[in-house]
Amino acid sequence: MNAEKLLEKEYAAHPENSLVAYYYAITLIEDKQEPRARFILEKLYKGESAFNITRLITSR
Repeated sequence: MNAEKLLEKEYAAHPENSLVAYYYAITLIEDKQEPRARFILEKLYKGESAFNITRLITSR
């Protein structure tokens, strides 16, 4: 099983896991699937994760 398929399976099972989502999006970009990757990355940006530093800083 390649990385993309493994991460796709993990992301489907645990979409709230920001690290899995991030690395899955990166593999999609590498596989020329930018629209799908952008959707996932935008969800990360808008949500509460380590990837939304602005929200983390302003929430304190």
